[in-house]
Amino acid sequence: MDQPPPTTDDTGREPPGFRVREATPQDNVALLALDRQCVVAAATPVAFDRSPDFFARSRPYSRWRAYVAMEGNVASLTFVQGRGSSPLRPCALALIPVEAVPAADTQRLRGLENSDIEAALRLARTTHTDHDLFPFPDAGSLRDRLERLGGAGFRGLYGWESGGEISGCFGLWDYSPVMRMRILQAEGEWAWAGERDLHQVFLMPLGFRGVAGGAEAVRLAAALLRRESGPGAARVLAVPHDLADAAYAGLDEFRPIRLGFKMFGLELGGARGPSLGSRPVFVDPADL
Repeated sequence: MDQPPPTTDDTGREPPGFRVREATPQDNVALLALDRQCVVAAATPVAFDRSPDFFARSRPYSRWRAYVAMEGNVASLTFVQGRGSSPLRPCALALIPVEAVPAADTQRLRGLENSDIEAALRLARTTHTDHDLFPFPDAGSLRDRLERLGGAGFRGLYGWESGGEISGCFGLWDYSPVMRMRILQAEGEWAWAGERDLHQVFLMPLGFRGVAGGAEAVRLAAALLRRESGPGAARVLAVPHDLADAAYAGLDEFRPIRLGFKMFGLELGGARGPSLGSRPVFVDPADL
């Protein structure tokens, strides 16, 4: 692979040198051991468990690569910025305990078929305009992603109708086969998570009409999952969103815990501004 460009911090100083190579399946055990040592030292420390396959979270993508640093060390955020990415917008991962969501009647909910994919994608685009964190260029790419997620915890695509057309939809992606998280100091708003693995269930894709539609999606998704939670684990609905996206104001009624992160953009192909075509590129420092 090509040698990565020099990485500098915000002061212009070069950090200690490091050597990067492409990861292989033989690195799995070492990467899992390293990951267990990497606690997210935020206000509330969080640990992650990606066993048994460190690379599982990447496999749903048709094209991906993973790299490892062999020597030296550098803060992942500094590495991202040093590669040319710049922060675009503040975002949050809203976590809503399934057991805390009021009961909802799921009779009008139905599983969506392949023939519904285009309508679901149109609805998602209308819901989020330019704030969608999971943009798909066309219905074919969405179908491909959902098929690839079949072996990684994807439970299905669901929707409900109004006036003869789909007015809300969500996919249920149980992330626990890929990664679990545990709160190391479960106090205050995290007290309910003490001594329990958190099994995140992402609502992806997600489309609805109006703020009330977002709240309805949460209630219906929780209703499908509530009876499946077992002892020792807690299912939480995970909804990543742009903080500037007004469509998600309906989540506030569930008093979610929000973990902040930033979306980064990388200028590619001579494009003006950090974008990939007309879409920003998301780089997750946790993947480095």
